[in-house]
Amino acid sequence: MQNGSIIRSTRSNGPDVWDVRWREAGPDGRRKHRRMVIGPITQFPDRRVLIFGMQ
Repeated sequence: MQNGSIIRSTRSNGPDVWDVRWREAGPDGRRKHRRMVIGPITQFPDRRVLIFGMQ
């Protein structure tokens, strides 16, 4: 996870989603883990489709 990573996360309700995970420095200098949901698996069925769709 140099600049972040794209992972597939499961949901208890609904389809799985793609997440982007990264770390950044907080105000106290400690590194904090961050995560953002990109979209559902139904919209981006493959990681390649997701990466090309983001460009």
